[in-house]
Amino acid sequence: MATFVRDLFVAMKSECLQGLRITLCGGGGIAAIELPKVARELRRHGAQVRFFVTENCLRFVGRESLEWASEQPVIVNPSGFAEHICHDDAVVIMPTTADLIAKIEHGICSDGVTTLVQSALGGNIPVILCPTMHGSLAASPIVKENRRRLSEREGIFFVAPRVEEGKEKVPPVGDLVTEVAHIINRARRFHLGKPSRLLVTYGGTRASLDSVRCLTNLSTGKLGHEIVRHAYRQGLLVTAVEGNVVFPMEPMEHMELHRLPEYSDMLSYLERIQSEQFEAVFHIAAVSDFVPEAKAAEKISSDTDLLTLNLCRSKKFLELPNLRKIPFQLACKLTDGSEAVGLQTAREFAQKNQLNALLWNHASALHGEEHKGVVLTSVDGEVQEIAVQSKSEIARCLLELFIKNRKNHGQ
Repeated sequence: MATFVRDLFVAMKSECLQGLRITLCGGGGIAAIELPKVARELRRHGAQVRFFVTENCLRFVGRESLEWASEQPVIVNPSGFAEHICHDDAVVIMPTTADLIAKIEHGICSDGVTTLVQSALGGNIPVILCPTMHGSLAASPIVKENRRRLSEREGIFFVAPRVEEGKEKVPPVGDLVTEVAHIINRARRFHLGKPSRLLVTYGGTRASLDSVRCLTNLSTGKLGHEIVRHAYRQGLLVTAVEGNVVFPMEPMEHMELHRLPEYSDMLSYLERIQSEQFEAVFHIAAVSDFVPEAKAAEKISSDTDLLTLNLCRSKKFLELPNLRKIPFQLACKLTDGSEAVGLQTAREFAQKNQLNALLWNHASALHGEEHKGVVLTSVDGEVQEIAVQSKSEIARCLLELFIKNRKNHGQ
C-alpha cells in the first residue's frame, strides 16, 4: 500500500523560526492571494502561523485556503476570547495597504487587525509591514509621510516591495520570508545583546593573465550562498565578499555585499578590514594558490605554440594579520588522494592555524548538488568531528558552532 504524507504537511528548510508564533495579517489587496504561500513558507522555517485578516482580504482569498495553509482557524472579528490582544512573537502584515498604513500611524482601531497591531506595539512585539499598492498611491505625499513616520517608530519594520509595472508588489515568497526571519531574529538579538556581525568570503577567485584571460578554479559559490542566507535568516549582520561565482547572489535588504571576483581586488578589500567590526570570519572562498608574477600589458597572442607563465605563491587570506584578530575563525580545507590522509591533513591545518572550526572536503565529494564533508571543531581542548551531508546541513552546523561559541563566551 502506498504511503502518503498529510495534506497539510510542509518540508522543513531550517529552524530559524522554530517555536515562534507569528500572526499573519491580511489587508484588502490583490496581493492577498499570496498569503497561503507565505504562511507555508514561514512554517517551513519552524514558525507557528495564524491568520488575522480584514473582511476586504477575504474578497481576494478564500478562508479555506488560509485555514489549509496555517492549520488554524481564521480570525476576522475578535470574539469574547479577546483574540485582538497580541501574545505572539511577531506580527506580519501582507498586503499592507495605504488604508492600513494610515490607520496604524494614527492609532485607529476600526477592526480586529488594526486593534491587534496596536496591542502588539504596546507589548513591544515586532510589527513587520509589507506595503503593496498602485504607484499613484505610493506617490501620494500623505501616504509617503505616513510611511516615513511609521518607519521611525520603535518596533515597526518594513520589507521593501518589488516595484514592477507601475505597482508595489510582494517580493518573491522565499525572499519575503528571509527578510521577515532576519527582522524577527535581529530584534530578538537586540534584547539579548548586540547582534553579531559576520564576515563571509566565498566563491572562487580570478587571477588575470592579460586583459581577457585568467586563472581560476571550479568553485561555484553555492555553499557560500547557503551560509550567507542561513546567517541572515538568523538575524546576524552579514558582510558578504563574493568572488567568482556561477550565479551572483541577489542582495538582501540589510546585508552588505561586495562582488570582488579578482583575487587582487578581494585581497585589497580584506586587507582594509577593521577586525573590531566583526565577531567571526568564515573563510569559504577558494583562493587562488598561485597568481601570475605580472599581468601582460596587452592580450597575449594566440599564435604562440608554447606559452610559459611565471607564477608565484599568493598571499592567503587566512594569514592576513587584521583578519587573525577576529575572535571566531572558520576555514575550509580540500584534499585529494587518500581520505584518511586528507582528514589528518585537515586536523593539522586546523591546529596550526588555531581555527575554531574547519570544514574538510574530499575532492570526490564535491560533484553534484550534495556537498559532503566533515566539520572539525575544538570543544574543551578535544577535537570533535561532525559528518555533514549537504550544503544546507553544513550551513546549519557552522552557524550553530559560532552561536554556541558566542554564548559560551558570554557575548
